[in-house]
Amino acid sequence: MHVQIESITPQISVIKINKPQTLNALSSSLLEDLSSSVERLEADDNLRVVIFTGEGKAFVAGADISEMIDMSAEQAGKYSMLGAKLFQKIETLNKVTIAAINGFA
Repeated sequence: MHVQIESITPQISVIKINKPQTLNALSSSLLEDLSSSVERLEADDNLRVVIFTGEGKAFVAGADISEMIDMSAEQAGKYSMLGAKLFQKIETLNKVTIAAINGFA
């Protein structure tokens, strides 16, 4: 898993994207891990704030182009929808969200 959740207090948690060897590029598996992490934190009624950050010298480099090279049109569509659903989930999250952007973004 390339996503870590750290509890700072019962009301504040950090989601850290931890795949520095690819500058935290958003692969399908990383998008799925992020989605699961957001869902887990959304269900915590005590939690009030979620901070997103990246490990290493990048926050997130963007889409994982190396994964996209061999995708069919159908696979690319599924990848795109996975990302869109995740970002909609973050946008509508019932918590305050903060992007602690470190390095490349």
